[in-house]
Amino acid sequence: MAVILLFLLFLFTSSTATAQPKHTNITLESSLSATTQPTSWLSPSRLFGFGFYREGTSFKVGIWLETSPNKTTVWTANRDDPPVSGNSTLVLMNNGLFLKTAGVPDMIISGNISPLPVYSASMLDSGNLVLYNSDYKSIWESFNYPTDTILWGQSLLPNNQLFSSASETDHSTGGFQLSMQTDSNLVLYPKDTGNTPGDAYWATGTNKPGNTLRLQLYQDGSLYLVNATGYNTSIVARRAVANNGIVIYRATLNVDGISACIPTASHGAVSQQ
Repeated sequence: MAVILLFLLFLFTSSTATAQPKHTNITLESSLSATTQPTSWLSPSRLFGFGFYREGTSFKVGIWLETSPNKTTVWTANRDDPPVSGNSTLVLMNNGLFLKTAGVPDMIISGNISPLPVYSASMLDSGNLVLYNSDYKSIWESFNYPTDTILWGQSLLPNNQLFSSASETDHSTGGFQLSMQTDSNLVLYPKDTGNTPGDAYWATGTNKPGNTLRLQLYQDGSLYLVNATGYNTSIVARRAVANNGIVIYRATLNVDGISACIPTASHGAVSQQ
């Protein structure tokens, strides 16, 4: 019953990929413009892009899957901030990744970074934007700050949440949340409730003393609750359709918190392209 229900709650999409280098190198002082090329940094396979995307007549900063005819947004930076104007730029600096707009204080995209300084960045084929130090060790990753989506290889860690978007075209925080609780229970709540058992409208019921689980999306499209040793303890959702190609999956908490209806999927199940 839980598996069937979660297929209604999550939307899986796929895109064909080819073998490519794993990352791109973005050096200090590299910049993007909202309206002048380059407007994005693409992953080596060109499956994912990071940069400016349009929201109405303005722009937001995020990561998207290069689907056709429309890009599929999978992460939005500072999602509840107002959209920015066309004279905005993104700049990689030694103290982080910054959004610069004339007449407005600089806005950090990468949040708090430790230890500094930043040396370079990469947009990975996994859809993860990573900032590195001079030893090429990760010091910040977009995967650690999901919005409404996780991608394959990405985890929803204990005490972290996914929040639905306000609408299909507005990626600010919407009305529903999926919480990976510290008691190992994965629970869906309406936003702005007390997050009590009475507020929940779905849960895995996996809360056990001494159990610390995270939600993990695998490359084959399966969702598992995984313990600290990497052991899959509970199946949340399994791929429903076989696919012989190489695919990229995402799991997204939909706008209505229940289901989505778009041309690439039916009732939130696995789709093929």
